[in-house]
Amino acid sequence: MCDASRKLRGRLCLVLLASAALLGGCSKIDYSWGWYVVWPSTDQGRTNLEFLIDGYLETITLSITAMTLSIIAGFVVSLPGLSSNKYARGCNRVYVETFRSIPMLVALLWVYYGLPVVLAIELGVFAAGVLAL
Repeated sequence: MCDASRKLRGRLCLVLLASAALLGGCSKIDYSWGWYVVWPSTDQGRTNLEFLIDGYLETITLSITAMTLSIIAGFVVSLPGLSSNKYARGCNRVYVETFRSIPMLVALLWVYYGLPVVLAIELGVFAAGVLAL
């Protein structure tokens, strides 16, 4: 490394450290961590920890289910794209580009709130999550 880039890197580090020191002194909030919320020796802490662990297990179950179904659906959707028929490939391309352009949060909200209204069906939270993912 040449001397000029070393000097530039040193100056940049110095500026960043000075900025962090100055900005760190701007806050007047005396924040203390509230570990009592999840401390296992209290009843409320145990309740909160159980709630967090249940959410963790639900998330893992949802993820594995969604991944398994999406692998199967992805295989089925990819087959027309491998076809020699140009219309099948064109339909596959339109489908893929349409769903690829939808942001995940929009898909989650639309599936949970919009799809039951449009199709007059009832979806639970888990089913809507799996379907959206």
